[in-house]
Amino acid sequence: MNRKPLPVLWMVLIALLQLTVSAEVQRPNFVFMFADDFGYGDLACYGHPYVKSPNIDRMASQGTRFNQAYAAGRACNPSRTGLMTAWSNARFPKRTDDFDFQGRETVTSLLKKSGYATGHFGKWHLNGLRGPGVPVLKSYPNGPQDFGFQKWVSVTNFFDLNPVMSRNGKFEEFKGDSSEIIIKEALQFITEQKEKEIRKDPSSRSTDLLKKVFSTLDP
Repeated sequence: MNRKPLPVLWMVLIALLQLTVSAEVQRPNFVFMFADDFGYGDLACYGHPYVKSPNIDRMASQGTRFNQAYAAGRACNPSRTGLMTAWSNARFPKRTDDFDFQGRETVTSLLKKSGYATGHFGKWHLNGLRGPGVPVLKSYPNGPQDFGFQKWVSVTNFFDLNPVMSRNGKFEEFKGDSSEIIIKEALQFITEQKEKEIRKDPSSRSTDLLKKVFSTLDP
């Protein structure tokens, strides 16, 4: 019997090193994919009997897998809080989904200060707005722009087909599956940063890495 893959809401955090930092400093780029309410065994590479996840399986085969790692919380906002602040949600005096991080600096703001270009694509859910597919208002004080993200295409909570999202505060209608949309946006962000690097330093023209990234994605 054919089964469709489980629907997953993704939050993609990207930090790419800009050329404003000395070329002598060898620091890595980051692409962090956060799967919402995702169980340990919900991927083929971790033993799921029928879910197909070929792209993530390929990443797992080429990288490091953590078999004894734990999220900071079992639900979306607490685990996001742990990722962004290195604190458990329980350490904050007020709920972080309603009252942000209460002055705690985030890893993304530190990356931005260190010369990285930062982007967020997908579900935000680090502010008090609830409901399906609500774009993040630019005027809202707890959006991605307030925690170190320079570019973002985001919604406050869950979303599915044909979402309305916020591109740096400007509402935009999209057609298609949300997961595919935000991955495309994330890849475009990576491409833009690479092009900026080439304009500043023609010797960095090699696009082998980008070609490798795109070639591993199934159509």
